[in-house]
Amino acid sequence: MKNSGLPRPLIGLRTNPTISVDLDGVCADYVTPMRAICAAEYGIPEDTIPEPDSYNLAKATGWPIADSNEFLRVHAKAVGDHLYRRLPVLPGTKEALDYLTGLGFRIRITTHRLISPGLHQTVVSDTAAWLEEHGLPYTELCFTGDKAAISADLHVEDSPAAAIDLALAGQQTILMDRTYNRGITGILRVRAWEELIGVIAAMMNPL
Repeated sequence: MKNSGLPRPLIGLRTNPTISVDLDGVCADYVTPMRAICAAEYGIPEDTIPEPDSYNLAKATGWPIADSNEFLRVHAKAVGDHLYRRLPVLPGTKEALDYLTGLGFRIRITTHRLISPGLHQTVVSDTAAWLEEHGLPYTELCFTGDKAAISADLHVEDSPAAAIDLALAGQQTILMDRTYNRGITGILRVRAWEELIGVIAAMMNPL
């Protein structure tokens, strides 16, 4: 992919520009609870399961999940046990979303969580309850696997595939740095919310 360089300025946009924010891997720590769940499920020490080098945990080195069907089984079991009510909030998330809301941005939470048939009501209600419990501000909550079909002034992603689709669709995207997305080039990446806020500030006040 061609290097996109610096992001386009966030000026001259419509009032209250929209930032589309992914949940798992951006706002919520999905990996830590899933590591504990897998350790219990397969009877192995939790500290033997490394940071995933693939977004697909069935392909991640050192993870005990044999294939995609097995992942869907373990994931569905966890979701049924209200995984999405118990995820830790990643550091800096609330402060950043409060700050962006205060600047007039519309926060659209956009997530691809509806992958377990029969559990959609649980996923939606637990997601909304989690957002409320942690006081994370947002104006829209969207569940979709095709994020490139929903335009926004800026997208914040961790999924390699979603970030590439967004960039190819001409959607301005910032990648939250994770071990499983470091093979992606040409998309601006940040290591934490604090760094992201600095990038957005520069986009709003270009030299």
